[in-house]
Amino acid sequence: MDPRLLRARGQVSGEPLRLPKRLLEARRVIEVAIAEMAAERRTEDHLLRMAAAIKSMQESHDAGDVPRFVEADLAFHEVLFEAADNAFLEALMQPLASVIRELREETSSAPETREHAIDYHGRILRRVADRDSEGARDEMREHLVLTEEYMERFRVRPRNSPAAS
Repeated sequence: MDPRLLRARGQVSGEPLRLPKRLLEARRVIEVAIAEMAAERRTEDHLLRMAAAIKSMQESHDAGDVPRFVEADLAFHEVLFEAADNAFLEALMQPLASVIRELREETSSAPETREHAIDYHGRILRRVADRDSEGARDEMREHLVLTEEYMERFRVRPRNSPAAS
């Protein structure tokens, strides 16, 4: 999926947030289940790598380094997928990877969005570490619902828009 084509489609439709919202719907369907499975199947190595990703998110947030923050955010979710140990669910998300990356780059430019992600990733990690599958599922669902709210509030204008400069 080409993020540029999807963005153009949203602009032409007059509903620029329609497709990003649909993407978050898809993420909720898959990633809520991923968090639940990760809590059941995770190893100590997964926990260490998720904690390292959160630490990197915090450090990059403090430095205002948005690209590094996005990489750390994506790394956290990657480890969750690995911990869930379901290649079929990973395969469902793979075509969306470039779209997810681009949306994160846009929404992570707002400091409040980064703070939200750090907080919720910490909550999810604690639930996964405790093997609390219901709690991990609920935290991920809430994280993604709030992510949608932040997207609506803080999403930057398209990069080639004169108002984006």
